[in-house]
Amino acid sequence: MGPLPDFEYELHIWQDSKGVFGELLHPVLDADSPSSRLLDVQFDPKSGALSFGVRFRNESEAYVGRLQGSRITGNVTRGGTTVKLVLRRVGAERTHGAPSSNSWVSRDQFECAMTMSRR
Repeated sequence: MGPLPDFEYELHIWQDSKGVFGELLHPVLDADSPSSRLLDVQFDPKSGALSFGVRFRNESEAYVGRLQGSRITGNVTRGGTTVKLVLRRVGAERTHGAPSSNSWVSRDQFECAMTMSRR
């Protein structure tokens, strides 16, 4: 399979004492982007290894990669097909409505918001 179509992805991640949590918007649209909270997140701060799953309406995806500086490089597996993926950090002004890292008072508040929006 060739490269992924020219979709914009947004990965919103935060970290607390329990680990990493967040959501993935895929693809980013002007209104109501499909999104999923991150599932089964594993992060090793020493090596930067990061893996997580997401679940959209009828499809699951698995991400395995490495966080280095302002980018995550790795692979995404969807429907039995694996392709390379690079995510780059952008400023908050370029995101599509995600709260800033200071907006969540706690992981519980994030989980409540995800449940309320059925993500």
